[in-house]
Amino acid sequence: MMNPTEVIGRIGQTGWARPNKQSVPSVQHSAPRAWLILVGLTLTILTTNAAELISRDGKAYEGTVEWRNKAFLVQTDGSQQAVAPKDMVEIRFNAPTTKADPPGTLLTLVDGSVRSVRISSSSRTKGLRIGETLKRDAPILRYNFDALSKGAVPNLGTAGATYDGELMAGAKLTAGKQGRGGAGEALSIAANSGQYIRPRTAVPTPCKGEYTIAAWFKNLYPAHNWRTLTRANRGAAGHHIIVGGNKLGVFHGGFRGCGGELAPGNAEWKHIAAVCGDGETKFYVDGTYVGTSSCVTGDDIYAIGNYHGGGQPFAEKIDDFCFFDRALRPSEVQLLFAKGWSNLVPVEYVPFSHVQSIEFNPIRGTKAPRLPPFKEGQVHIVKIDGTVVTGEFSYITSLLVGAKVNGKRERFRRNALAAIHFRPPAAPKSDELLVRTASGARILGSVEQLTNDTLAIKTRSGKIDISMKDLISIERVGSHVTPLSDLKPAKKKETAFLDMIHPPQMNKDLFGFPLRVGGVQYAKGIAMHSRTELVFETKGAALFVGMVGLDTRYSRLGTASLTISLDGKAVKNLQLISREPFQFVHVPLGTCKTLGLILDYGGLGSTGDHALILNPRLVKR
Repeated sequence: MMNPTEVIGRIGQTGWARPNKQSVPSVQHSAPRAWLILVGLTLTILTTNAAELISRDGKAYEGTVEWRNKAFLVQTDGSQQAVAPKDMVEIRFNAPTTKADPPGTLLTLVDGSVRSVRISSSSRTKGLRIGETLKRDAPILRYNFDALSKGAVPNLGTAGATYDGELMAGAKLTAGKQGRGGAGEALSIAANSGQYIRPRTAVPTPCKGEYTIAAWFKNLYPAHNWRTLTRANRGAAGHHIIVGGNKLGVFHGGFRGCGGELAPGNAEWKHIAAVCGDGETKFYVDGTYVGTSSCVTGDDIYAIGNYHGGGQPFAEKIDDFCFFDRALRPSEVQLLFAKGWSNLVPVEYVPFSHVQSIEFNPIRGTKAPRLPPFKEGQVHIVKIDGTVVTGEFSYITSLLVGAKVNGKRERFRRNALAAIHFRPPAAPKSDELLVRTASGARILGSVEQLTNDTLAIKTRSGKIDISMKDLISIERVGSHVTPLSDLKPAKKKETAFLDMIHPPQMNKDLFGFPLRVGGVQYAKGIAMHSRTELVFETKGAALFVGMVGLDTRYSRLGTASLTISLDGKAVKNLQLISREPFQFVHVPLGTCKTLGLILDYGGLGSTGDHALILNPRLVKR
């Protein structure tokens, strides 16, 4: 753990909203007047700006959290509560959503962190070669203006032809910038004209989100007019990057300067970047920070190079325009200026000693495999059908995986594989925390720093920085936690709807595949289909915690009702709706002997009632 004297920065000191609380609806299919038991109970659904600390005695503290004097300090409305680490079960941030699983290959490292990568080859001495830029780090919109395709400027970003650009009002291509990328072409905007380029589909730029706009330009037009690089057409309808006189800033119901200036002329090519997030826009010129505007404007990018009403041309030439759906770090802005976007994530090697597993085809998934014991120097090669081959790893290419199996060299097609496990997950130490992220990471380590937007975790293989918006939870690991899905129910009852029964499953979904929500795979969980009742013995546990929602991988429609009971009496009812984020739930058990879970029909009968209870745990005092 951290040095006790070091104070960790506060989580979300600014702009944090209180969690939304919803009154618990009355319980269906339970004892008469059971709703009386539910008075005063609430279900917390966390927003991205809220934290909730759950202690081992079942109490929940909501607000901002910081590390101080060997304890977690929770700041609530007008009060403070210190919770020692040994008494903390979990700190919750963002509920996982049911968005589609990410494509590509997931690389899990020995510290539990997960990266979405494209592995191009391998080296016995260097490890796995990550040969391409990660999709999330590349721009979703990029115009290099070097050619036209069917009369439009092709979008070279990850969003593809959706954002191909149309040349408007006579805009054309001309000689581009020299020295950085060769003698290509650039967008030409005539003086005092209405010329601009318009993406065929307006690019979303949410005022409350994060994004970055960047471009090269030459010969900024004179100061007698406004000069607009990008302009929105809906919502706030603002100018993301605009110059008035010599002052640089945004326009949102009025000019909001950043404190920096941009003089007209510029015989040499110059680079500009606007990084938006947390209600402000930071400006960089030639990779150097020049000021911040206390405003983020516009709901989309509709026009580039001019205001689409005309009269505000930005510069004579514009080249290599990029839009990222994330806020670039200062070092990335400098690298974008110096070497271009393709160098934001350079080619690298990951040593085999750092690799725990490679997971292929996460959309297709696999039946839960039965892994044999690990042997020194051998790997498990898991096929899509769930069968496992044990052998010595040889190589990997973009199409094949090579291994020596029973002394014979064999090749496997990558698209027929589910995963390669190099070693089992590292066992947690008694003083480690488990961090879960929206990208699927399960990171073991100690908190090194907490800021308003970043959590730094010290792991066995180095430090990892995590954006707070990507955090799901921080959990205490230890022998006092028992996965509910590892216990055998004391009672199980299933009721058919139209003579169809899907038996409940432990640690896999209803069809035998791994538990997965929004790209995150969970080792522990319970899958249920309405109507099913499960009863477990609590064996002296003090608290039940987990995450509840509907699995949308097999059905996009569905509603269901999950009732939680203690010693046969209903204490909490959760209404589950397809596509809504999973709900965190915690129930103090008191002195009760049994915990009941009843999944009942929703408004569509049993249609789509594929409920998942993820990471369900019984916690001892």
